[in-house]
Amino acid sequence: MSTSNRVVICSVCGTPLKPMPNLLNEFKQSGWIMVGNPSTEGWQQWLGTVCNSCKKVYCPKCRDARGGPCPKCAQNVKPAMVSYLP
Repeated sequence: MSTSNRVVICSVCGTPLKPMPNLLNEFKQSGWIMVGNPSTEGWQQWLGTVCNSCKKVYCPKCRDARGGPCPKCAQNVKPAMVSYLP
């Protein structure tokens, strides 16, 4: 499945996370020079966080989207980018 059609769901409340603009596409459109031909799919992001340790995904209502410890396992969370999602 293409990441642009992917639905990411909060592990706590079941709310779908809001898709955000693809950062790599934004860089390219603003004139940044990219070396090689990087894939844009790994840069897709949703508004929320993910814990790589316990594999939980959190929407902004269930956990602050700015980072910090996971409420379940206390490991640091990452942005909900496709490269971090379980």
